[in-house]
Amino acid sequence: MRRRRLVAGLVIVLAISAATVVSWHYASMAFGEGIERWAAARRAEGMQASFSELDRQGFPFRLQTTLHDPVLSRPVPSAPWTMGRNLVWEWRGSEVTASIRPWSPSRVDLRFPGTNQITVPFGDRGETIFATADRATGSLDFDGAGAATAGAFNFEELDLLSESGNESVSVASVEVSGAAHAAIEPAHQSATFDFALAAKSIELPTEAKAPLGNFISSVECEASLMGVMPPGPAREAAKAWRDDGGTVEVHRLHLEWGPLVIEAGGTLALDANLQPIGALSAIVRGFAETVDALVAGGVVQQNDATTAKQVLGLLAKAPKKGGPPEITVPVTLQNGWIYVGPVSLARISQIHWE
Repeated sequence: MRRRRLVAGLVIVLAISAATVVSWHYASMAFGEGIERWAAARRAEGMQASFSELDRQGFPFRLQTTLHDPVLSRPVPSAPWTMGRNLVWEWRGSEVTASIRPWSPSRVDLRFPGTNQITVPFGDRGETIFATADRATGSLDFDGAGAATAGAFNFEELDLLSESGNESVSVASVEVSGAAHAAIEPAHQSATFDFALAAKSIELPTEAKAPLGNFISSVECEASLMGVMPPGPAREAAKAWRDDGGTVEVHRLHLEWGPLVIEAGGTLALDANLQPIGALSAIVRGFAETVDALVAGGVVQQNDATTAKQVLGLLAKAPKKGGPPEITVPVTLQNGWIYVGPVSLARISQIHWE
């Protein structure tokens, strides 16, 4: 009797094991086929989406696929200054590992080991940077139609190197996240995309000669895109979004750079020339030392600096909890300049949308 029970139990265990193996195998095949269908859909949209080889791992608790030599790119229409050459947004990786848990198939976890090559359409030929990190992970959430609705990416000891090898940026840690939302009428009053960024210990290249130094302690931003950014070429999409009342609501912007510490929030938009304009309220510490650094770096003229320090000094107050004086001032962006109160502080680069 005992022997029959033992045999029966062994048969049940073997049956469950065989079912698990078979189920995992077919689920893994389906997961890999889903990735291939996603790549095919991107190609149908005019993008390049490819990889040289696909491996399956993760038995028995995960469905995991490693794509070797992945490429994802989108062409950008040529503009007059590109001399007829089409530019691209492009990402090339050594490999990327995508995995899901069977009980949570709508979330895909990602790992990006090795070197990642990123090309952005800038200037007349595009710029390429090479990125490596001690740890590079992410996750994407998808809806029932297969569209990504949210994502989060984390990088530790991130190094960015220019194509020439002459410029590099290192960052101790970076966290980036975003989430898309359906628009609610009126569209310009609803957040269609939330964005958050936190970067710590940023080392700029020596060649940058930044007036506030080459080390940025911290940058944090939380913002929402208000209104719908339609598909299509960048200029037309930006114009339609602006004309429909689209804005970017900056909920929090925190910066620690040399002597400067800023906490700000406000609204950004695009002007008639599709250039950034905005109004924010900022609490600023270290303003006097910052103005001196900008003068030393040739960013601000001495006469403007003297006026700025006088005006800002009159507005400064000591915090109730102690610490250096701080000021609450309006910060505006208009006509290609950043203004702190009535004083023009720095010029901002023009956006080329083509």
